[in-house]
Amino acid sequence: MFLHPRRRITRRFNTVDMDKDLTGVEIVQAVEEAFDVTISDTEAEAVRTVGDLHTLVLSKLGDTGNAGEFAKLERIVRDHTGTKDPIDEETSFLAEYAKRR
Repeated sequence: MFLHPRRRITRRFNTVDMDKDLTGVEIVQAVEEAFDVTISDTEAEAVRTVGDLHTLVLSKLGDTGNAGEFAKLERIVRDHTGTKDPIDEETSFLAEYAKRR
């Protein structure tokens, strides 16, 4: 037995866990409802990060953005992924596009 606690080393990546096949679809539907916009399948397939989704929503709203809209989007992502990790513009929906924190 060790007398000193071992430090645990983990690598963290700036991504959200979308463990269900429908999570992405659910997020898009929730965003459409919350912001009263329509997102096509082609537009949704081009979204890689939370920032991409935010930019898309703002373009649909004809708005330059504010913190309230991003906070609303962040809440939707948290509700559908269950993540407690920080979410920012670079947070990826897909592991292959994730950046190390």
